[in-house]
Amino acid sequence: MRSLRLILSGLVLTGTVFVLTALLVPQAQNPAAAAVTVFCSVWFVVALLNATSGINKGHPPRLEAGLAVLVFAAPTAAALALWSEGGLEIDSARTPWILTTGVALWAVILQLVAVRNSQGTVPNTQNMTVTVFLPLWLLLMLVNMLVGLRLGYTLTEELSVLSLNFGVPAAVAAIARACTRPRTAGRNTARFE
Repeated sequence: MRSLRLILSGLVLTGTVFVLTALLVPQAQNPAAAAVTVFCSVWFVVALLNATSGINKGHPPRLEAGLAVLVFAAPTAAALALWSEGGLEIDSARTPWILTTGVALWAVILQLVAVRNSQGTVPNTQNMTVTVFLPLWLLLMLVNMLVGLRLGYTLTEELSVLSLNFGVPAAVAAIARACTRPRTAGRNTARFE
């Protein structure tokens, strides 16, 4: 089950990385090659950490090595297929793509943290996800703002777009985190007494 979750997360991450590079890397710099480089590097580390974790839990090294190959190979094949097609070219409005990609990236990080933190609680998983996702997403959206400034948009325009592009996925992460916090009995009733 762990490997299947990782493979599915890898496939979603492949699409996410390709969309982000299509949006953030100028066409002259070959965004498809950048996407493959970033994705394969990150995904190799994920597959290696997953195998190491399995071995540390007492699983046979041969089994974990075979699973690591599967976990790495399926999403990497998808990334290479997208690369061979020339990557993605996004000609339509950027904001819906960015918002969707932000939520997808949060979901991938949530799954990766959940697999890695399999013995942890749901609130701990959500906290770790938010801790990883928010700074990463802010950095990506600052790069997006710089791209907009280079395209001739004003700082005022870009700051409003930054707040939307960062805010919506961040709100999804924050709401999911708030929904998983443990409720303490009597906390709400004390307010009304």
